Amino acid sequence: MEICKREITTSYKAPVSCKGIIINEDKVLLVKNERNVWELPGGRMELGEVPEEAVIREINEELGLNCKVEKIVDAYNFEVIKDKHVFIVTYHCKVQDDLNIQLSDEHIEYSWFSKKDLEVLDLAKGYKNSILQVFSV
Repeated sequence: MEICKREITTSYKAPVSCKGIIINEDKVLLVKNERNVWELPGGRMELGEVPEEAVIREINEELGLNCKVEKIVDAYNFEVIKDKHVFIVTYHCKVQDDLNIQLSDEHIEYSWFSKKDLEVLDLAKGYKNSILQVFSV
């Protein structure tokens, strides 16, 4: 069997962003960013971190919540704006203590949304698909 080889002339590079899906009383927690867009809490990995550590750290920094990762939900490439891509990894996360949210200055608002709200909410398709996977469990 002959293996086809092709030369790769460019490499694909994108930052990795780890996002957490937090469900409470059949609602998912979303944050609104500076572009006035709803998204899942979380952010970029730091050097030396594994993705699960990154999502736990980011949720703590952004919301003041301590959580644990239940399971990975999805991973996909997302074009944030034209020609700017981010590799997204979503995790189902459980809050370890009270839901006393202390929103950082990284976001302008937070809110809880039901599965039905997602039908009309302007939310990136990848986030919506990940959230619906958790709701279906």
